[in-house]
Amino acid sequence: MPTRNRFLRVVNSFGGNILQASKKQYFWFIAVLLAGTFTMSISQSSLSTAYPTLMSYFHLPAATIQWLMTGFMLVMCVMMPISPWLLKNIPFKLLFISVLAIFDLGTLIILIAPNFGLMLIGRVLEAIAVGILFPAYQSVMLTITPEAQRGSVMGIAGLVMGSALAVGPIISGIVLGFTTWRVLFVVFLVVISLVLVLSFFTVQSVMALERSRVDLLSVICSLGVIGVLYVVNQIGQSGHWQFNIGLLTMSLLALLIFVIRQFKLAQPLLELRVLKTFNYDLAVLLTAISYLSLIVVTVLFPLYYQEVLGISPLLSGLALVPGAVVLSVFNPITGRLADRFGFRRMMVIGMTLISVG
Repeated sequence: MPTRNRFLRVVNSFGGNILQASKKQYFWFIAVLLAGTFTMSISQSSLSTAYPTLMSYFHLPAATIQWLMTGFMLVMCVMMPISPWLLKNIPFKLLFISVLAIFDLGTLIILIAPNFGLMLIGRVLEAIAVGILFPAYQSVMLTITPEAQRGSVMGIAGLVMGSALAVGPIISGIVLGFTTWRVLFVVFLVVISLVLVLSFFTVQSVMALERSRVDLLSVICSLGVIGVLYVVNQIGQSGHWQFNIGLLTMSLLALLIFVIRQFKLAQPLLELRVLKTFNYDLAVLLTAISYLSLIVVTVLFPLYYQEVLGISPLLSGLALVPGAVVLSVFNPITGRLADRFGFRRMMVIGMTLISVG
């Protein structure tokens, strides 16, 4: 009991005053939050330019190397439903610092990794941190922003996450053009370590806590997402079809239990009742399509440029610059236009441009 009380005192010390900050404190809070999120988002896509280099370094095929990104996204997807519970039960400052520390540890493991297996473990730790931070980051941004300005703020949020996905392969290409792939993770380690130090002095806990117990069965069943995405990833590859069918069946059953359980729990791990709102479902679907388009481009184009056209990693990264610039320019502008003309018009224009592209 004394140990538990000491732990609670440590946790509460990270509480801070909710939304009681000067403009200067507010600025640094947002700046540090965006810097951490932007860097982690870059790490999500940065390895796509490095695929050929890593294939040569580890003497492995692209189908194996791609798990550094596919595995990253699988773990990230599983952690995202847990993020809202963590946000409600752990002061945001403590949560943010912990996430940065986990990401730093994963990056350090990648730096010293003598083989592909250990590097993959480091990527898993990075994915855990990113999966927790991304939903929490958006919730915090919306919480501290007046409703009339939320379009602009979500434009900034989109700028941080979207442009970072596009910038990742560019930064990777530039680094690989002058040095080794490990230097890329040195950059991540230095930036996140700096953000970690600054967060002790700038980040505040801006979310009201609602203590609750995590439903372990829901957490276990959410792992079905990994099974489904793994089987989808294996489509088109020969062999192991019986195992894949079995895994897919078990994963779908686990997800079915997860969904049913969320509707029965008073405090669900993931609030699925919002899916009863058609406009919300439509927004989620269109967002998924836009992110799918972005991620496919950032993964396939560097491989195409280097493996098919035979150009250098530097040039393959620089070839993505025009798209990244346009994305970065239009994200905040679109947010302000959405505040003025409505989200529907912006969504129609955006999806039309994606379809034409």
